[in-house]
Amino acid sequence: MKNKTFIHGAAILIICNLIGKVLGAIYRIPLAGIVGGVGMGEYQLAFPLYCLILTVSTSGIPVAISKLVAEFNTQNRYKDSKRLLRISLLLLSVISIIGAGLIVVGAKLIAGLQGNPNAYICYYGIAPAIVFVGVLSVLRGYFQGNLIMFPTAVSSLIEQLFKMIFGLLFATRLASFGVEYAVLGALAGISLSELIACLFLLVCYVVYSKKKKISGDEEEYSRRFITKRLFSLSVPITLGGLISPITAMVDSLLVINLLMFTGFASSSATMLLGLQSGVVEPLINLPVVIAVSISTAMLPSLSSLQAKAKLNADVADDNSNFQIKNLIEKSYQITLSISIAFAICFVIFGKQILSFLYGRSFDPQEINIATKLLFLGSINVVLLSLVQVTAGALQALGKPKQPVIALAIGCVIKIGLDVALISIPAVGIMGAVIAGGVCYFVVLSINYNKVKKLTGAKILNDDYMYVCLQECFVCMFAYFGNVLLKNVFSEMVSMFVAGGVAVAVLMVTYYVFFMSRTQNMLSQTNVPDVNG
Repeated sequence: MKNKTFIHGAAILIICNLIGKVLGAIYRIPLAGIVGGVGMGEYQLAFPLYCLILTVSTSGIPVAISKLVAEFNTQNRYKDSKRLLRISLLLLSVISIIGAGLIVVGAKLIAGLQGNPNAYICYYGIAPAIVFVGVLSVLRGYFQGNLIMFPTAVSSLIEQLFKMIFGLLFATRLASFGVEYAVLGALAGISLSELIACLFLLVCYVVYSKKKKISGDEEEYSRRFITKRLFSLSVPITLGGLISPITAMVDSLLVINLLMFTGFASSSATMLLGLQSGVVEPLINLPVVIAVSISTAMLPSLSSLQAKAKLNADVADDNSNFQIKNLIEKSYQITLSISIAFAICFVIFGKQILSFLYGRSFDPQEINIATKLLFLGSINVVLLSLVQVTAGALQALGKPKQPVIALAIGCVIKIGLDVALISIPAVGIMGAVIAGGVCYFVVLSINYNKVKKLTGAKILNDDYMYVCLQECFVCMFAYFGNVLLKNVFSEMVSMFVAGGVAVAVLMVTYYVFFMSRTQNMLSQTNVPDVNG
């Protein structure tokens, strides 16, 4: 038996996803130099429709596969896990091919509606990626359901690395033919990177299949039953995935018009929206990647424990119920610890971070506005991170509709608050951040109370107070250290020194007071190795 703990899987995903985020950010710098401002605009034009089709075709199925594979393996139904994989590959391949075909056929119409008819060729570069991502998502869900996070994590790195290599290479080679062709090359690099990542996962699957021995004469579920379970889990998650981009689209239309209503010129209103959605929100979403990694690693482990508890329903299985509660609580606490650290970092070093990243692009007034937005929105780091984990817990517990309902309620409240707050001249663009925070708080409250009702899991307990006290101490050190160092060094140097020391101390704190206990307790949640 191999120890496939939740902590180990989450750590692999967090590290690789963060590296991938950094590579993705670095990639855009030379790309902007190759294709220019117009090219970057065309590059961004191709993404909304691409992301929408990806959401429809791939957002829910990987989660459903991960949960069902974990359940089937716990029930020793390894043949059904294989059958689920084959059914999912067939279904998603068909859906993805249709989606890619729609983009290719409708490229000229879409580009014309967007006001840039010459950009239609860009869609030809991104369309194949939809097919490859469909296969990728199925294989990732299958590996995650088997509690093997390494292929998922490494494949995400492969995507980013080869996107950078081939995207820049193709864009450079095709730039002499015009901006549209340079953008086509960059988008074709994305498709090729997805193909390479797909081939990597297929190799991993072949190797894994040779090691894994399928035995047992259990009666197999029918294809109809498996397909029904797959859709019953994936459809609500897919609908939930559509709510956020639709709300963001409505949001963008509302914000600019409301700001203009209060007296801002169109250019100023667009600038404020750009600062809020293009500068501050990406920073807030960066640590949320960690919460998504934790949720991804938690889901199959929790699904396996729940399946085990159902198998032993005839007898009192307090151990499984305790492990479910413990796993969720530790997921909460790890997420809370890291998200609070990021939030406080944005509060203390917000202006220095923004000056470092955008000092050459924005004037001091714009930096000051962005600093206020980041300061106000720092709490959203914590709320949004916990929303991700509670949603993952509910999906694992077989309640995929609950997060969708909560998100829909939250988004309706957000749109209403946008109208009420942004139209107040004294509030302005700050109202969009406040509305977002209220939305996340409402969604978190609904999800958290449902999880607590099902499992009894709580966010805070007596043991975790040690970590809170240590975080307070470290944050005070970072704040006063930053203030003192700014009198001696530049703001950038003081930020890196004070922030670096604070991060190092926090790492030791997490290990001594939290992570070591978590590792020992979560080692109890291991499931039998399906490799035999």
